[in-house]
Amino acid sequence: MKIVRIIYLVLVVVCMQTIVACQDDWENLNNGADVNTPVTVDLSFGVPRSTEIVLTRADNSESDIYGIRIYIFNGEKYLGMREINTLQELSNDDAGRRYRANNVSLYQGTQTVYAVANITRTGYFQDATGLLTSLEEEAQKGKTEFLAKLYTLASATVEGGNLPQFTTQYMPLTGVGEITVNSATNVQGTVELKRMVAQVNFKINTEQTNSNGHKITFAPQSYIFYNVPEQGYMIEKENANTPATNYYNTKSVVIGGATGDENQAYFSVYVPENIQTAKQFSQGDYNNREAFDGTGNNKKWTYAPDNGMYVVLKGKYTETSDNSLVKYADVEYIIHLGDFSEDKDNYSVLRNNIYTYTVTVTGVENIIVEAKREDLRQNSAEGDVVELTDASKMFNLDSHYEQVYVEYDLTEIANSIQMGEGTTDEDLKERIALNFILSIHTPFNTRAASAELVTPYNSDKSEKEGMKGIDYKWVEFFPQSAANSISEYPGQTSDKLLSAWAVCQKMGEAVYQLKNNQNPDNTIFTYNYSDRHWYARFTIFVDEYFYAKDLNGNVVAWESYTHTDPRTMLIASDMRTSVDLNSTYSVALTYITQTSMETFYNGAASDTYNAMGIETYNENGLITGFGTPVTPNSGYTYKDPSMGRANTLVNICGSEDIDIKNLLWTKYIDWTSVGYTDDNTVSGNYINYNKVNSAYYACLSRNRDLNGDRYINDDEVRWYLPALNQYLRMGIGAKALSENARPYTGDKNDLSGNSYINDTSLENGALYYMSNYDQNFYWAVEVGSYGSSGASKKAQIRCVRNLPRKSLVESNTTPPVGRDAWADALYYRLRKTGDGENYMFYFGSRLLPALYRNSDQPQYGSYIEHTEESEPAINLLPKAFVVSRSYMRKYSSNNDDRNTYAIDDVCSPDTDPCRNYSENDEWDGYWRTPNLNELMIMVTQEDALELKNYADGASSSLTLCSTRFSNQNVRKHFYFNGNFITTSNAAEAGMVRCVRDASQTEIDNSTIIEN
Repeated sequence: MKIVRIIYLVLVVVCMQTIVACQDDWENLNNGADVNTPVTVDLSFGVPRSTEIVLTRADNSESDIYGIRIYIFNGEKYLGMREINTLQELSNDDAGRRYRANNVSLYQGTQTVYAVANITRTGYFQDATGLLTSLEEEAQKGKTEFLAKLYTLASATVEGGNLPQFTTQYMPLTGVGEITVNSATNVQGTVELKRMVAQVNFKINTEQTNSNGHKITFAPQSYIFYNVPEQGYMIEKENANTPATNYYNTKSVVIGGATGDENQAYFSVYVPENIQTAKQFSQGDYNNREAFDGTGNNKKWTYAPDNGMYVVLKGKYTETSDNSLVKYADVEYIIHLGDFSEDKDNYSVLRNNIYTYTVTVTGVENIIVEAKREDLRQNSAEGDVVELTDASKMFNLDSHYEQVYVEYDLTEIANSIQMGEGTTDEDLKERIALNFILSIHTPFNTRAASAELVTPYNSDKSEKEGMKGIDYKWVEFFPQSAANSISEYPGQTSDKLLSAWAVCQKMGEAVYQLKNNQNPDNTIFTYNYSDRHWYARFTIFVDEYFYAKDLNGNVVAWESYTHTDPRTMLIASDMRTSVDLNSTYSVALTYITQTSMETFYNGAASDTYNAMGIETYNENGLITGFGTPVTPNSGYTYKDPSMGRANTLVNICGSEDIDIKNLLWTKYIDWTSVGYTDDNTVSGNYINYNKVNSAYYACLSRNRDLNGDRYINDDEVRWYLPALNQYLRMGIGAKALSENARPYTGDKNDLSGNSYINDTSLENGALYYMSNYDQNFYWAVEVGSYGSSGASKKAQIRCVRNLPRKSLVESNTTPPVGRDAWADALYYRLRKTGDGENYMFYFGSRLLPALYRNSDQPQYGSYIEHTEESEPAINLLPKAFVVSRSYMRKYSSNNDDRNTYAIDDVCSPDTDPCRNYSENDEWDGYWRTPNLNELMIMVTQEDALELKNYADGASSSLTLCSTRFSNQNVRKHFYFNGNFITTSNAAEAGMVRCVRDASQTEIDNSTIIEN
């Protein structure tokens, strides 16, 4: 049984809309081709829209063409290949796009013409140039071998666990047409090109009301695609299963929050074609689609094909009644892809189609039924459901130090245990033990999930033996007599702190004493004279979600405890397990779930690089003012744009060296006001902290007096208020953070007016306090904006922690928390190209894959039109990019305007001035106007790039990017104004500094700049 890694498939309503792409009927005269009679003709090409029932958004299925190769066959015989580099667009309407290529050499009569387009510049294929060479070789062997030719996805896509991405208007296309040439002016037939990928859209309804009138909320967090084929046919083969020999799974990708009034979360991706056949027929029952045998990840599908592509959606399920939580679960929901709108046995994903799935979570009743071992069973419904009663207390806690108050009415528990005739003393003890069932789960448990459930009372095992393999010391109980209050932490070595095992044992013994008309130990338990009941009252101290070592004493890297499953502790009664062990059901007494730290740094680099850990939410709510920072000591400053911890310490005590100050925690923090005295799952995650006028103090309250000496020690200040650059990194890394952890969580479409900073947008994270006291506000809603504002303005905070690399943890008895552990820059130091003429930013694998475009080849051309919120994501970073030597110049007779461009022009690939830029006649066509993330990275090195040193004749000081603001009613564009990146509400003009992807050769030959 596993509580934190809770896996079950929620009862859902899934609606999928798609149509199989239609094909024109070809007029085939079957006359064959006369190879002795070549004819120069105009050849027609068509690119139809990807097929879907309803176009619910602006059409996203267009594909430009930059080059075509056609392969001509007469039956099985190969007649030759032609390259076509110039096309004339004839039309672009609801039916698709139509082109004409002039002066193409074909043959008199009927021939089959196969075509491939956009092969070398999309980044879709591994070794695209070699693929074309191989395709020609197979064609020379005949049509059968030609049609059997397979492609392989780019290694950057597969090895990175990514799906294909397209940030330009080019997608790989292939197609076929039966062309009959009667004469040079009489040509019948069209070569119809199809996109080689399918688009998959998910719409996830986040709020519903069930038949009981309960509010159902499903908050999607992430998705993973399974069984993505690495290989596929170059040319579409009807009725042929995907021939891939290798399949891969993607990495987990976070899902954005619900948007607009529809309460829908949405994501959109491109996937390779995957044609599969069901193992057996499902009798038209959708529930049978996901039927399986086995447990956990060892599922054997009953009906679905072994290599069928499916998606796992992960999220949180809550069910509330009259503002009270009644059910909770961390859930996973599996959907096998395919067109099952009419055929429940369809598991195929076809190229050139758009599949839209709408998911609605309606309840978990069948899961509870299965767990209670009744006859009714919902296939694919599995997991662990926690039900809460009036006596239950549940706490959703953040990743930093936390403390909560809990109490147990021991008299009521004793009264609920029935003693019938013949009940033995051993029977009584067994019944008591079942009222204090303990389950603790973390990713560091080494015990099997099915053995994590323990009953400490009446156990014949010691605590060490009973909890072996369970990571449980992150939760400590401090007994107290006071009700509804938080105690101060007594220090890590205090003998008053109890483990969860010891607490369950002692409460079980107290209930046993009550059943035998004895009084429990009054040094731990409290007698309440008003209702004549005995109570167990505790402050539970929850450690920060940080590890230096695992249970076996091995040093671990920060990869192992960030972006992972929550830690949970459950003290429950009425625990039941299903026969197949896939589901459990319990009634909770106390349920604590603690989310892991978020970060946008890639865990693959955690051995050698530091990272920044981020709390998920701000439990203080809106804060008014900083408080009054002290005057810094000589030699110190509180304006460092990167060192938020140093700024925090200096602002609090005037010195970064806090150990010499002998400051008491109580000067800043009232620990009895930091914590939750009641269930926090419905009322909101707001700590009752009475010093909310200080952003610094609020972050200080995320820490703990670890040694209990009441003085602030340097090692105890682990969480702090971020500085400017740390907030800007959050903006760049937002797409790699979960919905709740993103700086701005609101729907930008709801913003209105030029001044949209109001209580609603502030609650959603529009504005944040920074630890830079001179420029102390970060506009998260605008991603890259910052500056000074009135001290009375309300804003949010987001506290962070330094995460030391593994090598630092290994070499220090106590892992460092200060400057040594400060997070490394997003890029691997500023570089210059081999010739030394261009600056380069190289990212490698330092950031999570969700922030990268995945391509082995440099991108060709400008970005398609996009916003900072676009799906599929366009505002991403390449592996590395090169910056042009100078600003783009528009040569014209008006000297004063030669360096400026209309901001609308740079946002369109058709008018992007960089599309025609080149340096030394090299890389022609590869340059583009940077997107927002690229511009934000450039601004971090504004002095080196001379972003403020504009060319002669410039009439504007703005540096533009190609990313539009997602709500055009309030803001239009993003740009760098010479001081910071901000947004405009007008169509302004500015200058452009072009960028392009760096080649691997350039990366290998680049030189690190020491600055």
